[in-house]
Amino acid sequence: MCIRDRDNTMNGSSHYLNLLLPVLVTSEHYTHDGQIVEEDYVYASFLQSEMHRQNVSCIDCHNAHSTKLKLQGNQVCLQCHDYRDYDTKEHHFHSQTGIGRSSVPSPNGLYENGDGTQCVDCHMTGRKYMGVDLRRDHSFRIPRPDVSEKIASRDACISCHKPKNAEWAMETLHNWYQKSTYELHYGEVFYRTESGENMKSELYAIIEDTTQADMVRASALLHLGRFNQGVHHPILKSYVKSENPLFRYASSRYFTDSPEYNFKKYLQGLLNDSIASIRLMAYE
Repeated sequence: MCIRDRDNTMNGSSHYLNLLLPVLVTSEHYTHDGQIVEEDYVYASFLQSEMHRQNVSCIDCHNAHSTKLKLQGNQVCLQCHDYRDYDTKEHHFHSQTGIGRSSVPSPNGLYENGDGTQCVDCHMTGRKYMGVDLRRDHSFRIPRPDVSEKIASRDACISCHKPKNAEWAMETLHNWYQKSTYELHYGEVFYRTESGENMKSELYAIIEDTTQADMVRASALLHLGRFNQGVHHPILKSYVKSENPLFRYASSRYFTDSPEYNFKKYLQGLLNDSIASIRLMAYE
């Protein structure tokens, strides 16, 4: 299924929320950092990606009728990304014995070609279903071995370099890219929230962080309501009126009736919402 949603604030009949009830990032269907686990459609993981934020759509990479990739190997990524920056050993640091022809022109026409040199090897880890169906995660994530170790999610580095560990992988990444500090990942925040920790300020930060994908921010709204009920609802009440349908959907899903807070008056306004899935949540 390919849905071209160029505008996340779109409220028209063509919005995907009129067709689907999306599963947000919780451990029932995803690892805590949003990688697919169950028999999931990959569109939800794509909604987490920077590609989606930059208005890339399914049919930019896939044939709309056959769903096959339009190009082979790294060429599909190099439609947008400069091969001089990314299709080089200086970026991916991988090679294998032998020299192979480059998929795109390079200064000498050649490059070392092997496992780890393909963009998908590091940025689209896969899970095989029914023994034959390899589905690649479409969130196009940058490997974070430190996070994967904490929350038991798949890591691109360790999945190939066995029996190496996360400490080795992080040291290697530091040596390659000279980056020693990393921001707190939303996957760790969601994991710690579901484990019972009070992550109120961290969830607030994710929700208000406009550099995060809307799918991630909406999932933080869900976690705030579902796992910290009764004390953090003022922010949910503001997002239930958001112009973004995904935020309205997420913030309304786990409103509760309690003596302290009367949420019916906030949900009543959604009974006539332009989006079908939001109307359904309000009726429930």
